[in-house]
Amino acid sequence: DHVMRSVPLFPEVVPYLEQWAEVAGPGVDVPLSDPVFPRVADPSVNLRTQLRRMIVRAGLEPWQKLFVNLRSSRETELLAVYPVADVCRWMGHSPAVAARFYAQARPEIAERAASEMTVGAGVVMGDIDAKPGVEMGAIGADQEPGGNRQSVPQVADGAGVMTAGDGSGVAPDGPPGWAMRDSNPRHPPCKGGALTN
Repeated sequence: DHVMRSVPLFPEVVPYLEQWAEVAGPGVDVPLSDPVFPRVADPSVNLRTQLRRMIVRAGLEPWQKLFVNLRSSRETELLAVYPVADVCRWMGHSPAVAARFYAQARPEIAERAASEMTVGAGVVMGDIDAKPGVEMGAIGADQEPGGNRQSVPQVADGAGVMTAGDGSGVAPDGPPGWAMRDSNPRHPPCKGGALTN
């Protein structure tokens, strides 16, 4: 009565399954319909206690929530490589559950983000010498060859604020206006009252 999921047979697991197949003899010594690991299917077997013993025997320190954290580690690895919709289908839960309970922040990703450029080479911002009302090209677009930033006309007003064609402001020493806009604007409520279906 359990829900069935199709999960890829990841190449890193194949050698272990092949080795186990030589021992178990599927289709010869045991029916092909039997579970790969029959002891796992037996509800009377305490897997946590046995796994903890194996971890100690290997000279490691057991961690909290052995199986939950193993699942979390694997899901984090998969999310770094495959789309979230596919990973969540394999793991059997929604992206919201994955984000809340399983996906982990990885220190090496933060280190990489601090050392790598996230946009093209044409985004280096230089000094802006502009007189009020003088139209300029996009900041940084002409500073290095091969820049891939779109050119948005910008005009400096009397207060020294750059105004892009879309009406957003760029303070000389602050973030551009588009960085300060709400990326998820909410619609105002209807004049007639609450929204209804």
